[in-house]
Amino acid sequence: MATHPVWSTWARHKKDIDDATVRQIAADIIAHGFNESQLQVDDYWESCYGSLTFDTDKFPDVKTMVDDLHKLGYRVTLWVHPFVNQDCEPYYSQALASGYFVTSSNGTVDTQWWRGVGGVIDFTNSEAAAWWACRVWALHKATGIDSFKFDAGETSWLPYESTIEPLELNPVRFTDDYVKTVSQFGPLIEVRSSVRSQQQPVFFRMFDKHSSWSAQNGLRTLIPSLLHMNVVGHPFVLPDMIGGNVNSGKGPDKELYIRWLEATVFMPALQMSIAPWDFDDETVEIARNMTSLHVQYAPRIVELMKQTVQDGSPVNLPIWWLDPTDETALTADSEFLLGEDILVAPVVTHSTTARDIYLPKGNWRDEVDPAHPIIEGPTWLRKYPAPLNTLPYFTRVSSS
Repeated sequence: MATHPVWSTWARHKKDIDDATVRQIAADIIAHGFNESQLQVDDYWESCYGSLTFDTDKFPDVKTMVDDLHKLGYRVTLWVHPFVNQDCEPYYSQALASGYFVTSSNGTVDTQWWRGVGGVIDFTNSEAAAWWACRVWALHKATGIDSFKFDAGETSWLPYESTIEPLELNPVRFTDDYVKTVSQFGPLIEVRSSVRSQQQPVFFRMFDKHSSWSAQNGLRTLIPSLLHMNVVGHPFVLPDMIGGNVNSGKGPDKELYIRWLEATVFMPALQMSIAPWDFDDETVEIARNMTSLHVQYAPRIVELMKQTVQDGSPVNLPIWWLDPTDETALTADSEFLLGEDILVAPVVTHSTTARDIYLPKGNWRDEVDPAHPIIEGPTWLRKYPAPLNTLPYFTRVSSS
């Protein structure tokens, strides 16, 4: 998962998925020269939201589909959420009668989420958590699905004001217990919410970002999000889908897509949904080159991931980590480190083919320049050339 891309159906197809769509994505990935890696079936595969059973009109034989994808070399993962909608029977009535939903102080259980109205499983209730988890395990066993994308978990989706106990942990205990519950499903899972869950063996997914260059939840926020998550103890970051989540029906243009991909190369994983062949042959070629660059450095990423299990050190670091007294480094929000020896400076602004790069203290080898000059920091590289197919990065060969 840290080597080859995760391919999701979400940003490209939203709810319009079925057996044929998933199989076509798998075939297209191979046909365009990408590795058979991880294919994620996202919303909307269920018979109803919360059933944890496939819609047989859309997916008539899930086990055969999964088996066929395995034969092609794919791992297959599935989007799962903690809600049961009011119209999802008999599961809603079963959970309601058993007291398995989070309850508000006035006795109501229903909450509005982005796919309707229903109850949310109370993971602070061990019986409720077990009922839900057993159904996920049954789904796993029946289909051969390899792992899961566990969505939501934020307390903002709970009915207000919830009665979770103890009161001093209300409502955040819900999030903590949700992540504890889903962590039993193995090392390939992803979550997007956490309260003191840093010790859990999960990939922590960035929240959905807009398909824009903006510093308001667009590309400009990708690196700050990465560094924030690492510094607070979540180093196994799954960056958002390359190109963003196609907000308001508008997806990325070619330039934004390529720059987003380049910015992600030295992060722990690549997540694709919008396909490079949706643009042109040049985009496909650049995407193949950039995914190959990620594969080249994947052993280093895995090494750092193993190290963080031992001592908590981040996988991706802010450049001030090398010198916390460097006031210029403290303000850098468009550069980052992989470990303490690789500095990455992607282009994150529109219509830009050169950028200023700050190198903190140390001797740095330029990996893009064929001559590989050694540059002594701290120093600025002004107007460093960065055409559309170029990702500037440097290796620290000595600390002084």
